[in-house]
Amino acid sequence: RILRPNGVVRDVVVTGRVERGADGTALHLKGAFQDITDHKDLERERDQLIARMRMANQAGRVGIWEWQIRTNRVVWDENMFVLRGRTASSADLDFEGIVFETTYPDDRVRLRAEIDRVVASGSSYQLEYRVVWPTGEVRFLRSQGSVIRDDEGSPLQMLGIDWDITESR
Repeated sequence: RILRPNGVVRDVVVTGRVERGADGTALHLKGAFQDITDHKDLERERDQLIARMRMANQAGRVGIWEWQIRTNRVVWDENMFVLRGRTASSADLDFEGIVFETTYPDDRVRLRAEIDRVVASGSSYQLEYRVVWPTGEVRFLRSQGSVIRDDEGSPLQMLGIDWDITESR
């Protein structure tokens, strides 16, 4: 950080090098300052936004999920595990292993059909279904998600959120 003569503080990156004579004596120092203040401001704004989103996510007990369609890999935040009565260490994070294994058996076909429809059409969805915790307790979830496609229109991933609606049923 530097302080400019007008009192304004700027973030900079400084690069330089010393040119030496044949005997190794320093002759010149050449360098450049690059003002990265705008970049640093954007980083700080991003970090603040992420912190606010995490706080809202935790307060609302909303689970955030991502399904990498091509690799069948699922990425869950901490709340997704809580919503299904699981711990991160107890989960197999492939789509079939975690999503359908924890879904109430009578709801699996309907959930699969909705996911297949959304992947094929590219539309978003909202669905209510049940999950079974390892204790046998059944909970009701509402899930919303949408598909992200590559430049050729092929599905890459689904992103979404889930939250527990058991108490409102």
